[in-house]
Amino acid sequence: MQEFNLYIGYEFNWYLKGPYSPSLTKDAFELVNSYNMTASINFIDPEAEERFQEFLNFINNHIKEEDWLEAIASIHYLRKNYPDWDKKRVYKEVKKKMLNLNGTDFKEYWDYLVSYGLVEGRD
Repeated sequence: MQEFNLYIGYEFNWYLKGPYSPSLTKDAFELVNSYNMTASINFIDPEAEERFQEFLNFINNHIKEEDWLEAIASIHYLRKNYPDWDKKRVYKEVKKKMLNLNGTDFKEYWDYLVSYGLVEGRD
């Protein structure tokens, strides 16, 4: 969400399965039991609501695909935090955490991020 200009206040670091935020995890576990009782609301700012809808469109077809979400987040995190790394280096690092990741899937994920402007297309 933060890459869609919706800063929600969480910092991430590289952990066992990719980007990780201890404070987001803590908040999520606190909310999990009351989530079904919470009414759906929109952002007050219409532009923020539009950016949130763009984010939902970005993940919509893959929202329940744990491996996809993990790979997309990992590729994006590494490219953003290590801009000098080329695509091959990013792949090697993600592959260390996701042993079942293959080059074809990685290229598909990379291209998806490029199509949203979330990573540069250069190799």
